[in-house]
Amino acid sequence: MSPETLLKLEDSIFRLVERFRALQSENRNLEVQLKELKQELEELESKKEGQEERLRRLDQERQRIRQLVESAIRKIGSLEDPASLLSPRR
Repeated sequence: MSPETLLKLEDSIFRLVERFRALQSENRNLEVQLKELKQELEELESKKEGQEERLRRLDQERQRIRQLVESAIRKIGSLEDPASLLSPRR
């Protein structure tokens, strides 16, 4: 092998090693970023579950209040109806 060929080969190997090291570093950085994103996702999923539970409770409360209001409206309506005063109460 000629000295020129050896120098080219050495240069190619050097660049390959440098690129490999850069990719290793990038990979480590990406692994850290992935770990952080997974942790953030877990936190968001937990928060979402809490919000969904709160929404279910609020919806149940809304339904209960709606029933109370509808019942009150029916009672008020029956007070305004003179015929209801003559009919027996239930």
